[in-house]
Amino acid sequence: MAEVAFEIRNMETQQQGVAEFADVDTARRWLAERPPFVEVLGPVQQDLDPAVEKSLREAMRPLDEAELAKRQELDDAREAARKAELEQMNRQAWAESQPVSMSGQASAMVLKWERGKGLEVEGDPGQRIPADLASAALEWIRERDRWVHSRRQHVARATLAILPESAGDAADRIADTSQFATMPGFSDHEIGQ
Repeated sequence: MAEVAFEIRNMETQQQGVAEFADVDTARRWLAERPPFVEVLGPVQQDLDPAVEKSLREAMRPLDEAELAKRQELDDAREAARKAELEQMNRQAWAESQPVSMSGQASAMVLKWERGKGLEVEGDPGQRIPADLASAALEWIRERDRWVHSRRQHVARATLAILPESAGDAADRIADTSQFATMPGFSDHEIGQ
């Protein structure tokens, strides 16, 4: 059984594996002469003596310029893939959140809001929105923004169905079918008209 083992990854093929060594000195020598484009991810053993782990880390040959460039390329590709996945998830969530019952509320006004763009009437962007409705809609959006803030998200878009005046005050006129979609991270744009 190996005394020391490291998780490793080939930077060119992305294949992961384990490098095992019979003793610490052999592991230290291998780390000093680490093969090109082999990245050491860390020790396999959970109970490796911290002093031994530190000495092994110090013995490891640092990444050369070509390896650093390859690591940056891989990091950039992973980040681009992560962003693309998040955008796809958000598009899918937004599509799934599109109101199905709003169209059944013939007398409801539907407002669309997008961060950085503001509030507008769906289908008639130039239509004036009464100030009390705009204020109630924006407060509704701010409230949801506070809900998701602790999860490091922000409201990116919202669709609100506004019921007729007979439904009561402006805040009471926002239908339960109103929906919103979030994006990861915090936004620089304040919620405003």
